[in-house]
Amino acid sequence: VSIRLGQRRPDEAERILGNALSLCVLMGGMLGLAGILFLDPLLVMLGADRETLAPAREFTRVILAGSVFTYVGFGLNSIVRAEGSPKNAMLAMVVSAALNMALNPLLIFGFGMGVAGSATATVFSQAVASLWVIVHFLRPGAILKLKAVNLKLSGETVSGIFRIGVSPLMMQVAAAGVSVIFNYSLLAYGGELAVASIG
Repeated sequence: VSIRLGQRRPDEAERILGNALSLCVLMGGMLGLAGILFLDPLLVMLGADRETLAPAREFTRVILAGSVFTYVGFGLNSIVRAEGSPKNAMLAMVVSAALNMALNPLLIFGFGMGVAGSATATVFSQAVASLWVIVHFLRPGAILKLKAVNLKLSGETVSGIFRIGVSPLMMQVAAAGVSVIFNYSLLAYGGELAVASIG
């Protein structure tokens, strides 16, 4: 997006924005559904055992059900920064984090929802962040406009998005791999309490 804006090609930048939103919704929905369908095997692979499987399942099912909001919130937040509005991008994250911190104790203890309450607070907070960044691109003074015509996926645009995104994707995969190994080590040497203490 920032490259196209620097080239004074805002129409192409807006096409990238629209395609990015469509991809976020599509990938978030597909991966969320796949995660729910294969939830138990995934949790066991990530280090859950007999003691932690039930609460992990309760938490992760809610998170996966709302994964579209995570994808949209984080995905479009990057475009808000690339557009040249880092302050608004930061505000979206700060508001979301503050809302999450406020809702967690309310839903866990106030409404007695337990682990599911924590997950619900997270999903709701991410939904607010998603709405925040979408409204950013719909407001009158936005540099880039979110237009319905640009939501249709274009092969050239999508391939460009994937080419730029593959490097950070590999970094995230590597970080997830380290997390899995770390969880197994904690489980082997410290038990469930050690895994829970790390979060």
